[in-house]
Amino acid sequence: MGFNMRSGRSCAAMKRPGIVLFLAALLLLIAFAARWFDAGTYMRNFEMDAYDPHQTFIEPTVITRGLAVYIVGEGEPILLFPYPHAGTSEPMAQSDLADKFAALGRRVITFDVPGAYASTREPQVDMAEMLECALDALEAAGVAGKIDVAGHSMGGLVALAFALEHPGRVDQLLLINTLSGFDASLKWGLPGSAWAWHQKEYWQLIYWGILLQSGHGDLAMHKRLMHILEEASYVDKSRVLPLVIDERDKGTATPVRFRWSKALWDIGYADQLERLAAPTLITAGRYDPQTPIGCAQELAEGIPNSRLEVFEMSGHNPFVEETDTFWAVVEDFLQE
Repeated sequence: MGFNMRSGRSCAAMKRPGIVLFLAALLLLIAFAARWFDAGTYMRNFEMDAYDPHQTFIEPTVITRGLAVYIVGEGEPILLFPYPHAGTSEPMAQSDLADKFAALGRRVITFDVPGAYASTREPQVDMAEMLECALDALEAAGVAGKIDVAGHSMGGLVALAFALEHPGRVDQLLLINTLSGFDASLKWGLPGSAWAWHQKEYWQLIYWGILLQSGHGDLAMHKRLMHILEEASYVDKSRVLPLVIDERDKGTATPVRFRWSKALWDIGYADQLERLAAPTLITAGRYDPQTPIGCAQELAEGIPNSRLEVFEMSGHNPFVEETDTFWAVVEDFLQE
């Protein structure tokens, strides 16, 4: 079980190293060309109806200096970080995570990142922006002092950064299937964690990623990339929604937040983990290709007051694939 398909390499593929080298060289050439002719004008802010014009989006609780802030539920507050990239189809306040935290009796505070959904603030697409938005959201919600902080995937990376930069604001830290930064992604992550080098998805991820990052792709390409990532990220493939490409997606500019993949290159906290003082729960899915278990183990070994929970039948989203078990663990942690 799992996503490591290296054992299935065909003999024919192994005998064609020249083709692989040619493809790698071609992709490197495209990467350099894309950086040289960086076409940021082909990126745009994420429009509310970009994925589904019939979907109803939640309304912000308040908008402060162009930042849409949401408060969901009642009880002890928890700061839930949104994803800093463009790989979403709804505000974090509308997600399963926000709903479940609210069901646990927590008051969820979150926000739309600049350039996405209801936020009109000019996007910078870097870590400093994410941390500033978090402080603005807490101020808008009237929360001072320490608060529980949570994040999933890249949202977890931002939660980690927040705990390091603002330790006096973090009571407990919940890192859901996340990583310490770019080096961890390079060491354990995609594309090799999901596909063997001779599979088409391996090269699609690289090729589409280069084009989208430089602003040369379109929304249709963005959706295709997100779809292959989603397929790889679930053990139970029935949970993967079908890919729907609308005619208007072709030629529509790439969401501006896709630039986060470039910003990630300069982000890394592996050598700072020992500074974290807050009690920390780290979760991992046994078959997660986006933040493989090595990423979680690095966090657990580096953060002094932490514990690691591995979900044996999950990929990148254990709160979906092992819902009851996951939330029982989280509830126990938050009540400690």
